[in-house]
Amino acid sequence: MHLRPDRLRAHAGEADALAAGLRSALGDRPVDGSPDTDRLVTTLRRALQELGELGAALLAAAEAAERADAEVAGSLRRTGRS
Repeated sequence: MHLRPDRLRAHAGEADALAAGLRSALGDRPVDGSPDTDRLVTTLRRALQELGELGAALLAAAEAAERADAEVAGSLRRTGRS
């Protein structure tokens, strides 16, 4: 199984870029207080939080995959199968 840490890092970067775009679109402008607007802003803020958590999880998975790949490579070298 190959987890492709490079792809995991790329997805983390995409999550960060999407979060930045949402953050920029939301800005610090006050909302008009209508229920529809409040619901939309609340949903977007939750999406920002989720994107941040997803990005962090993807980076952690990439690091774990790299460690696993290195351990497997080391084991193969030690057994003469590299």
